Amino acid sequence: MRKRMLLALSLILMLTLSPSFGTPASASIEWALQGSVLNEDVFIITFEDAEDTLKLIESQTAEIKALRTLHDEQDGRIDQLLAAYAELNEARLAEREEWRLRLQKANAALARQERRRWAFGPTVGYGNDGWGVGIGISYALMLF
Repeated sequence: MRKRMLLALSLILMLTLSPSFGTPASASIEWALQGSVLNEDVFIITFEDAEDTLKLIESQTAEIKALRTLHDEQDGRIDQLLAAYAELNEARLAEREEWRLRLQKANAALARQERRRWAFGPTVGYGNDGWGVGIGISYALMLF
């Protein structure tokens, strides 16, 4: 029974305090003398606790500024990397286009060579009258 009561109280305490974990601290801190009548809902804390809270807020502000600076530096580095990547990609595409044109020219030259069955040029041969030299036209039946 006692454990259940302790668990129930812990649960109630967690549920009531959980919304305050994510809420930002108030921007203004006002001092009130002991015995003053307060017209608003306020948190009453000791001077030492207030001093600790202010120190914590100041240190968190400094940490946030440092993190923002680091974030801005990393944004700059990311922009540099993206620019370098874009430049490399453009160079890759240009090189690819150059290779495509070279391959296209080589394929066209190869196709021309394969199509060429007729030839015109000097001829040397041995016949009934002996050796002969001349100019001739020939047709290739087989290509190697």
